Amino acid sequence: MRPFGDRISSVNSGDCIPRLPASGGEPDRRLVLDVIFTNLRWTAEALNWTVHLASGLEARVKLIHAQQVPWAFPIERPPVDIAFSKSQLVGLAHRAAHHEIEVQVQLYLCRDRIKALSEVLKPPSLVILGGKDRRWPTSESKLAKLLAAKGHRVIFLSAK
Repeated sequence: MRPFGDRISSVNSGDCIPRLPASGGEPDRRLVLDVIFTNLRWTAEALNWTVHLASGLEARVKLIHAQQVPWAFPIERPPVDIAFSKSQLVGLAHRAAHHEIEVQVQLYLCRDRIKALSEVLKPPSLVILGGKDRRWPTSESKLAKLLAAKGHRVIFLSAK
């Protein structure tokens, strides 16, 4: 797994403004809310909900996409163009960002999405993901259960 692309430190009204560490150069100890990319529609709903929640908590928001690359392709050349994936993620962040909420976009190219997310997320992360709530398990609900089993606090938002 490799982190790929730019990390957007802050997205607010089309501007990218890095947030400086707290006074004295101390690390930022604000609550971090990790939104996992599932698909455009469900991730947009989850991200909007998370940004609204974060505004009341003075928290940071990370949008994480572990883009799985099939073995038939080189890891640095996935079937979905990297620039296209980055533009989609940045677009989601721009549409969801409001006030002074920091939305950090992280795109990872990987062979195994679960393994990549396990390496990126350190327990007990607060993870939010959107999906369709059905009677049978979906890939999103399975991911939510797996992340919870790994010690994360998971909020599964059922899409409309």
